[in-house]
Amino acid sequence: MRPDPFGYYARKAAREAVIRASAPYRIDDQPALVPDFDTLDARLTSVGLGVSLEPSSDGSFSIFDLMTACPCGRVHPAMEA
Repeated sequence: MRPDPFGYYARKAAREAVIRASAPYRIDDQPALVPDFDTLDARLTSVGLGVSLEPSSDGSFSIFDLMTACPCGRVHPAMEA
């Protein structure tokens, strides 16, 4: 286990727990749902994108380009009907 004197890894784990608890996800307005965080992360990483672990005020998460860090979409928690 690595030392975490400033709490970086603990804060990152807490942010990741928030997005994992929001599953399943909808990317922008696509009808298909992404079932879990690992699948979401793999899909985005395969096309050079990442997802922010910080939720916005509306509960969605930002998708960004890994090379430029420019935002390029949103991930929304799918609402249960």
